[in-house]
Amino acid sequence: MASEFYNSEKLVLGLYTAGDEFQIAAEYSGESYVGYYHLDNGFIYTDPSPIIERQPLYPYVLEDKREERKYNIIKDTETGNHPAPRFHLPKPTSADISQGWMLRYFVQRVPDRTITEIDNTQYESYGSDDGIDGNLHKKISIRWKITGTTLAIEFTNSGKLRTAEYIMPGISDYLNNLLEFSEFSPTWANQY
Repeated sequence: MASEFYNSEKLVLGLYTAGDEFQIAAEYSGESYVGYYHLDNGFIYTDPSPIIERQPLYPYVLEDKREERKYNIIKDTETGNHPAPRFHLPKPTSADISQGWMLRYFVQRVPDRTITEIDNTQYESYGSDDGIDGNLHKKISIRWKITGTTLAIEFTNSGKLRTAEYIMPGISDYLNNLLEFSEFSPTWANQY
């Protein structure tokens, strides 16, 4: 029997969830996963370490939110007086550069899967009466690596995007430059 080689840089072992984070089925099952899990090359699996019987985990979504989304997909209209998402081009701060990463915020319109990068203010007001419509959009934040070696930045950001794809399909196409805002980006020297 051939043993499978696992690169320790691509694994995060022995993580635990108390529930309401993941589910085993890609479609709504009604049950959230409780127990140990691990990350393997940007994907999330059951069990504290890689074994043959492991199963992929998906973000847990409450059934009532899925029903609201289905309704709005069929209706395909904005509800209430919610503002449309406004595009925001982020700029790393000196604190972001010091810590090596920055938070980026996105919403996706459910009916047509249009993705828009937004600022923290819009992200925080999402779903409120004066925020982006939470019934018509999904939101996600990504901790985007901006310092290190090109390999480390690309590896980290690629893994983040693979995980984010479960919540927001198409985000990898939207963020196709894994070195964006890093010191290896052509705009780094001109802007930071």
